[in-house]
Amino acid sequence: MTAARGARLSEVVKSLREDHRNFAVLIELVSAEAASARSGGEPDFELLADIMHYMCGYSDAVHHPTEDIVYALLADAGGEYCEGLERVEAEHRELALASQQLKDACDAAKSGAVLLRERFVDETQEYVERLGRHIAWEEHELFPRAERLASRTIDVTAVAADDPLFGPRPDSTFSRLLVRLREEAAQR
Repeated sequence: MTAARGARLSEVVKSLREDHRNFAVLIELVSAEAASARSGGEPDFELLADIMHYMCGYSDAVHHPTEDIVYALLADAGGEYCEGLERVEAEHRELALASQQLKDACDAAKSGAVLLRERFVDETQEYVERLGRHIAWEEHELFPRAERLASRTIDVTAVAADDPLFGPRPDSTFSRLLVRLREEAAQR
């Protein structure tokens, strides 16, 4: 998400929604790997580690801080605009911790560490469900409120950065993941 100083709130929310669509594609892959592991298959820990590296590096470091700026504007608007906002900080913190823990587990498995399959699957599925609930809440409750303030401008330059996976110049770190995403898209 690259943004200029004084970006229109409507454009920022549009970009956040695009991020959510991209996250959904990745979470579908994570969920499929967890389902495969639950039924006895071997998870693709390299793929999972790449996804979680992205989620920690972009979602937690750029996307959520951008949302926090949007939600501060909602809080300033008061009244119905700020209903439930007290949940955001804790949920973003919990998601960041869960992302990091899952990334660490995948990195450990890639390095040969033994993971308890059932625990890994349960924690992965809990992460998928938690993130899904959070995104749904934002999409159905918070973003519509922000869109009612769409003509306002906000400054997100402090947290703005190009998306290293879905952006204009994908980071070569994610080349394997990009190939998988292209394969998945071709199958649809």
